[in-house]
Amino acid sequence: NISLRADRNWRDLDIDLNLDELTLSPVVQRVMTAGGELGSISGDLNVSFRQGQLFRTKGFIKVRKYVGDGVLAQNLKFKIDTRDSFVNLDSNVSEVTVDPNSKAGGVIRSFIEDWMLIGGNLVLKSVVAKIRTQQLQTLEWTSLQSQVGLRGWLQSQGGWDENGFLKGQIAVSNKGRDKEKKWSIQGDRNKPRFSPIEL
Repeated sequence: NISLRADRNWRDLDIDLNLDELTLSPVVQRVMTAGGELGSISGDLNVSFRQGQLFRTKGFIKVRKYVGDGVLAQNLKFKIDTRDSFVNLDSNVSEVTVDPNSKAGGVIRSFIEDWMLIGGNLVLKSVVAKIRTQQLQTLEWTSLQSQVGLRGWLQSQGGWDENGFLKGQIAVSNKGRDKEKKWSIQGDRNKPRFSPIEL
């Protein structure tokens, strides 16, 4: 469902968009996920234009699942608030499964330990994060945390600058069985590097 409110000259425009179980064609899904799969999409968005320019987008989007590059993410929820060129996302994903032998697994393999695996895969549950980006040229994530494996937890913060250079940290703990371990995140967004931090 779509509803519109506009001034006489269509320079100021508000669009209310309600998505109810939108399913994209397999071809579009493959393009959006680099050969993977995207589940049904639902949500409510308000898009505002002022003086003919995009002013603000606010609302939420839910995606049933994402499959691609050895990653399965289920029940993705994003609260969206944009102003000017900045996008703010509050994200919540019920479960993320990563095949350690996949392309995505290869990126993070340096900090994966046996206790994090369930059935041979890295499993993250109740993944939450706040993300702020400017047209993906710069990106910052804060308050990223999740359950990892059966008993552990993971926390991270960081981002990349306008040149794509990464800077951040990731910490994991196996709930008292091992001391907390930390890694620095460096490199660039296409080739991140994880280096152990001595505590």
